[in-house]
Amino acid sequence: MKKHLLILVLMGAISLMLAVPRNLVVVEIGTGTWCQYCPGAAMGADELTSNNKPVAIIENHNGDNFANTYSNELAPLIEMVSVSPNPFIAFTTFNVQGKADQAITTEIYNLKGQRIQTLAGRTDSSGTSSLQWNGYDQSGQRVKSGIYIYQTQIGKVKHSGKIVVTK
Repeated sequence: MKKHLLILVLMGAISLMLAVPRNLVVVEIGTGTWCQYCPGAAMGADELTSNNKPVAIIENHNGDNFANTYSNELAPLIEMVSVSPNPFIAFTTFNVQGKADQAITTEIYNLKGQRIQTLAGRTDSSGTSSLQWNGYDQSGQRVKSGIYIYQTQIGKVKHSGKIVVTK
């Protein structure tokens, strides 16, 4: 998804440069050395400048040694949450990518809307966090097989999804 978005942004910037007379086009890239798609965006930006296109490149780094105050303020609190394995039998891991050094909570609810477990942690300096759930509720009882809702939160930003417990 991110790869397609980056390609779309670069294509849009190029088409604007060709279609509308301008003195300079600004291309802003949100990036980090941890990102698997960012080298492609950086190569596209380099290609624009090497072909003498009238473009100014702004790279906003997050969670790496190139980050600065301005870049860190632009970074979204939650970029991605993935749960793996899902469905699961013994345990599952919530992998979160977001803003660096932030408190993170993942609350798990049954389909009645009752909170059955809360996981807490922090994102590291690169903005990643992994929280594991063993399928037990807050009282130490194994939950029944079924569908559960999770809500991951960093600051005021929330991301929700479903997970399936099997036996």
